[in-house]
Amino acid sequence: MANAGARGYYRVVNPPDMVAAIARDIGSLTPAERIASVADEWALVRAGRHDVGTLLNLASGFKGERTPAVMGTLLDALESIDQELTTERSRPKYRAWVGGLLRPALEEVGWTRSPGESEEKTALRALLVDGLGNTARDTEVIAKAREIVLSELAKPGSVEPMLLNAAVTVAAHGGDAALYEKYLARGRSASDPEEHYRYMYALASFSDPALVRRTMEYILGPEVRSQDAKLFIARLIANGDARALAWQLLQEHWSDVQKKTGEFIGNTVIVGALGSFCDARTLAQVRQFFGVHKVPDAERTLQQAIERITACVARSAAQSAKLAAWLNR
Repeated sequence: MANAGARGYYRVVNPPDMVAAIARDIGSLTPAERIASVADEWALVRAGRHDVGTLLNLASGFKGERTPAVMGTLLDALESIDQELTTERSRPKYRAWVGGLLRPALEEVGWTRSPGESEEKTALRALLVDGLGNTARDTEVIAKAREIVLSELAKPGSVEPMLLNAAVTVAAHGGDAALYEKYLARGRSASDPEEHYRYMYALASFSDPALVRRTMEYILGPEVRSQDAKLFIARLIANGDARALAWQLLQEHWSDVQKKTGEFIGNTVIVGALGSFCDARTLAQVRQFFGVHKVPDAERTLQQAIERITACVARSAAQSAKLAAWLNR
């Protein structure tokens, strides 16, 4: 481990064969060193220095990982790969691989908090449910999350909060209008702000086009506060399954969005969220749209978003085929 203790403020460029060797004995490194190893490899992939397969070779060694901070770093990279580098053909295979990597850990920690359980184990469970549900799209995990949420809706306070936060979002994947209505009703009736926002913002995780349109209408309606609308729209754009439609609706309702959020309140957050796109077509649309609809309060943020999309398009072009080849091997 060149950066012993992960104390150095630098990246370590290990040859791919060394990365594979580290993966085989990853448990010998400290948590901080494991975090640094993953972070360094993902940075090298983003910079075009390493192929994505090198990172995934490293990730393959983390089946025994049980430290939440390390797992969080790993899941961030795996989610980014899903969002940026998979194609319609490679995505199912990639998600199945992620599921195989994470499932043993969830089977070990279980779904129920045991008496005297450590906070680390509780946090790990929530992270695994999030990773398996949101990135791997594990159908069993999504179904179980929905079961947990329905149980909580029927008996408030029955589900541990960290798990509930993850389950509410996961359960929304593929969710129908009936579940959407339950979220909407609970968000409206909640007296506790945390509960209100948990269910309100989770509406942005539904992907049915009719529900996505409904969510935008709800955001622009009188029930959602102006200061919440910008974050709500950003969350809708962050939903990969609804992102394209959310962008279309944002353009169609731009004047209403400006009235709702105020020209100098919401543009930075909303424009910044557009940086999650990763295709040349949307890049051209963003440039064209904001060439006409000026955002003086978010001009720098707009340039940063354009830079992120541009870099992601290049990264996808360079790495998507390599990801597919790695999965096939």
